[in-house]
Amino acid sequence: MIPVTKDTVRLTRFSVVHTQNEHNGTIIHCFAGHEIVVAYVPRDALDDYFNWPKPSRDKVRPSLWECHLVVDRNLSAFARLIQEKYRCHEYCESLRLDPSEELIEITLEDIQRSGANLSDTVIDIARAFR
Repeated sequence: MIPVTKDTVRLTRFSVVHTQNEHNGTIIHCFAGHEIVVAYVPRDALDDYFNWPKPSRDKVRPSLWECHLVVDRNLSAFARLIQEKYRCHEYCESLRLDPSEELIEITLEDIQRSGANLSDTVIDIARAFR
């Protein structure tokens, strides 16, 4: 649990953006008061965390849409990571969506360090209904 002090702004209303983007990952929007905060989970971080197969003739890598589903399913864990990085002002300089906004990147190391136990079972459920 992140300690709340007078200086800590609580992020709220976390939501996954379920669309394609130029960064090949999942975008999460949340709010600090009335200001939007944007976070990014690279597809490679999910690939490595879940040990998903690299694309080949024999194996199918989860689609970007399925990556969005996995992040959405584990949103509470990602929200804690985003809140902590926001509190520490850990912003990504290289992947900004807009020069005026700060972007928080969630890396494989962040996920592993958090001790979160993420699940990708939502992919099996989604594939069963296709």
